[in-house]
Amino acid sequence: PKEWGTFMVELYRIWNEEGRSLNIAPLAEWDSTMSGQRYRLACAANGMCGSAIVGLDGNGDVYNCGRCLDEGILRWGHLGNHTFDDLLNCEERLDLQRRGEVLLAGECKDCQWWEWCHGGCPNDAYLAHNTIYAPTCWCESRKMFFEEWARDHGWIN
Repeated sequence: PKEWGTFMVELYRIWNEEGRSLNIAPLAEWDSTMSGQRYRLACAANGMCGSAIVGLDGNGDVYNCGRCLDEGILRWGHLGNHTFDDLLNCEERLDLQRRGEVLLAGECKDCQWWEWCHGGCPNDAYLAHNTIYAPTCWCESRKMFFEEWARDHGWIN
């Protein structure tokens, strides 16, 4: 994560020097959002995983998202065994919807970057910590970028 964070900071510096002529994700979306512009954060930062995204494979298995489908984790069930409404109301999906509350009461409680991160992707958290109730394993990396952005915009010294 530290290596990726260093890369993101360097990429951000180059992006600024070059006049931000390219839309580089996630730099552009974070920059726009942190600047107060109306911009939709990508799924890995918007905190809406449990309510806005569904992954469905060709066999009818329903997952939290495409990332989870690829990893074969956070599966909600199968369309042949459940109605779609039942799957949308399953305990696993409700757990994902509660994730933000759990993180804000715990590990992310005092994080000044919550608004732009929301604990990160639950898939990343699950793969690294075997639980969705942990922040992304890229937390340190994201903070490095956010701090660089904040310094660049005069939020911090």
